[in-house]
Amino acid sequence: MNKMTTTIALLIFSFSIVSCNYHQNNVSSGNQTESPQPDATQIPEPNNANERDINDQPKIGTITGIVIGDIDCNITLKDENGKEQYLNAIFDVCTEPDKFLNQKVNLSYGVETVSDCESAEPCGKSKQAVLINKIEVIDGE
Repeated sequence: MNKMTTTIALLIFSFSIVSCNYHQNNVSSGNQTESPQPDATQIPEPNNANERDINDQPKIGTITGIVIGDIDCNITLKDENGKEQYLNAIFDVCTEPDKFLNQKVNLSYGVETVSDCESAEPCGKSKQAVLINKIEVIDGE
């Protein structure tokens, strides 16, 4: 009989703790206010480029290196301030590297859809990026 009384007392004590905890959770959740969810139009797309990104790119400089990589063409440019910059271009503008190497050029940019894979192997992912899409040698300089 003594064991049964102890067991019943332990069960009642356990239920009272659980029910108090349940009541406390309901009270605290009632005091919380819901923070408004941000509007989807206010959240920028992290992988998408835009017109502002195009305007931030150097327009004139001297190409000091061209390397055709697996997923894009990499151009090293010394801008008008003498700062070396590493830029990406579409493959079409890199087909004649000798034409542009060590030449002062005018660069045009565009937002292009490119592979978001680590190599040339297709992975099904893509992103938008600002790439050089036209290079013109500046004559007479």
